[in-house]
This record gives sequence, structure tokens and C-alpha cells, in this order.
Amino acid sequence: MQHKVSTLHGSLLGFGEEALTRVPPKDDVAKHVAFNPDLEPPDAWRGSASELRSRARLCWAWLMIQRGEDDLRACGDARLVYLHHQPFAQGALRYAYHARSAHWYSEDAASGSRFHLVVKESKFVAKHRAEDVHKFFLQNHRRAQEFAKAFNAAIDKVRESECSKVRFVPAYVLKISDEAQEAGCRYVTAERYISGNYVKLNGNDGFVDSQSGQAAEVAAAFSHFTFHDSGGQELCVDIQGVGTTWTDPQIHSLQKQFGIADLGRRGIDMFFMSHKCGPLCQKLLLSKPGSLHGDEDRPRQPCVVCLDGPRRMLCQPCRHLCLCEACAVGLHRCPICRDPTTSIVWVADEQSGVSSTYIRESELDRMRHVDSGQQTAKAVFG
Repeated sequence: MQHKVSTLHGSLLGFGEEALTRVPPKDDVAKHVAFNPDLEPPDAWRGSASELRSRARLCWAWLMIQRGEDDLRACGDARLVYLHHQPFAQGALRYAYHARSAHWYSEDAASGSRFHLVVKESKFVAKHRAEDVHKFFLQNHRRAQEFAKAFNAAIDKVRESECSKVRFVPAYVLKISDEAQEAGCRYVTAERYISGNYVKLNGNDGFVDSQSGQAAEVAAAFSHFTFHDSGGQELCVDIQGVGTTWTDPQIHSLQKQFGIADLGRRGIDMFFMSHKCGPLCQKLLLSKPGSLHGDEDRPRQPCVVCLDGPRRMLCQPCRHLCLCEACAVGLHRCPICRDPTTSIVWVADEQSGVSSTYIRESELDRMRHVDSGQQTAKAVFG
């Protein structure tokens, strides 16, 4: 659950309360999916042609591109696509659907296709134009691909043969025909399908996976490298995928130029509060934040509601450390996951600087039982 929380947290900070308002259903199928999602098996794209067609609807799709600062424009002719009715996966913010070219939806292509995409659609209302959000999606991918090229070159330079090359799969914005929409269409993001065990390796609110072996170490080193390579101006996070083949990244930048989930300096700080340099970081001689920006004290993590008071109040039973004392008064639902709260736990000041909003049970136990014998976490409202 933690990797979902980091994405939702970033959206909550950027979109405000609207980020928690679910989109209205588009039709009977969408209504079932949006409010009571019944996920199809991840391999539901396999099977006979007739089985596959029963799981999907036929629609027209246009590949959208952006030139410079212009709006998205259709590139080439429309293509017939089968878009599955039900998602096969979901994150904190979006559902993921299989999409296949109708041309390749044949018995011969049932076991694999050159046009197999993962289409992602938001669960929630956004206050920004869909086209603007999707342009930022493309900008993040393009910048991440530039970083990947530079990282691979740096790996070659230090002769780190054991480190796999990293890559980001191609990403697109598609315009999909939809008669239920007033405009007759809607926009979605899409990425090439990656076969294998899909893992989230780090997030945009400081989450860093330490359980996935070499892939996790490479992802952490890659994120650190992007900070070093950009002179401390940018950081690429939200690394996820199969092994070192990744997708759907997010850039944090000091100028906050990569969309609503770009948390700027605070996003960069949160990563480095969790990241611990490993052998790969050391071989690449990566710069620490202090060496580029000075050693000023990092601010404590702010409340996700008012963005001002220090984060000291932890919601139970979901264990999201996300509120200041003022905003916790009278609150009955966690602002991160919207689950009802049974109690609110006060966390001592020295513990309130942790970067992630999610606190594991073992970490909460440590907060409750410190060596001095003084409790650093105690129930306040219950």
C-alpha cells in the first residue's frame, strides 16, 4: 500500500480536495469499474480472438504529440483499438487497462503483439485541463529518457558491468473515441506493456524500496544520479517497472516545471531523507544535496491539509502520519486514504520529520518505546 500512498500524497498536495473526488461513471461498464472495481487477471490479454474481443470494446485511437509549447496534435491516421472493459491493475490515482490494435487482434497475435499498450485513466476529478496534465506526462517521460541515456553512459565509464542498463518504455497520449463524452472523445495516457513482475521502486514523497535487490539499488542510484547530473536542479523519482525497464516517472525540479506532481525542493529533500547511498552511488561519485545547496537544516515535513504546521498527528488504523495538531481536531477520516479514523496518535517532535506519510507498525512501536523510557507517540483522540 505504501507505494500507492506516495502518489496520492503528491496529488493531494497539488490538486487539493478535488483529488479525492471520484470521476462520474462514463457508462454502465465504467460505473461498475469506477466504484466497485473488479480487476481482470493481469494476463487477460491472452486467449483466443473471440475471448479477447468479449473483454474489450472497439474504438478509434489517435496518437497525440506536442511540438514545442503547442497543444497536443494528432499524428497520423486513427487506428482501431480494442480497449478492455475492466482494469487489470490500479494505483492510488489511476486504473490500468490493456489495449491492443484491432489489426493484431487475431489468432496469430493472441500470444503477443507489437501494439500492446497499458492505458491509464484517472479515478478522480482534476482541476486542470486533461490536455495539460497529459503534456506534463510526456515531458516527464522525455526528461527521464534523457537521464537514462546519461546514466547508462556513466555506468559504462566506471566499467560497472554487473549493473543492467536502464530504460524507460515509450509513452504516449492517446485520443480515444467515446460517444458518451460531449466532445465525442477523451484523452488517456498509454505506455508499452512490460511483461514480468511489476514493482514500484521509489515514490514521489520519499518512499524508497529496499526489498527488491539489485533493481532497487539501481533505481535509487539512478534517482540520485539525476540530481547530480542536473547540478541539483532536478530529481527523477516514481521509478517503477520490471527489473531495470521502467515507466511512468516523475521529475521534481527547483522550478516546479514538470506538472502538478512536481513537488520542487521539498520533493528532492524527501527522497534524500530516505535514500542511503550504496556501492553504485559511491562508484559514480554522486554529489550529496549539501555539497550543491549548502548544509542548511531541512524543514520538518508539513501537514498535508494546511501545508504549514509540522506533521505530528498519525491516523489509526491506517497509520498515515499526515496532520498537524490543529488540523487533526474533529477529523474523522484520513485525508490521505479517506478511511475512517478510530484514533489520532500524537508523534513527538523529533519523529515528525520522517519523509513518508506511511508509518509501518514496527516504526510506530519504536516511536512508542524509546530508550529513554519516554513515549514519543501517544493516543490523543479516540
